[in-house]
Amino acid sequence: MHYSLVNRTHKFLPTPIYLCETGGKIVVNITVNSRGKVTQASINEAASVNNACLKDHALDYAKDAQFSIDLSKKTQLGSIT
Repeated sequence: MHYSLVNRTHKFLPTPIYLCETGGKIVVNITVNSRGKVTQASINEAASVNNACLKDHALDYAKDAQFSIDLSKKTQLGSIT
């Protein structure tokens, strides 16, 4: 799993365990608050395979991710692949 969130480090990235019958790349767009909590997550449809099972699981895992605190930003956009 890879993430992109400028000047932040991950504190917790859940290890995905997929019970889907196929594999593929899923990119989740995230919004992270100043405390490092993911407040919004959505699938980047242009960069992801079209599989509902993978997308649903990826969203669940992304919402559980935690990042370092950055009080200078109310929210920050990033992604998890």
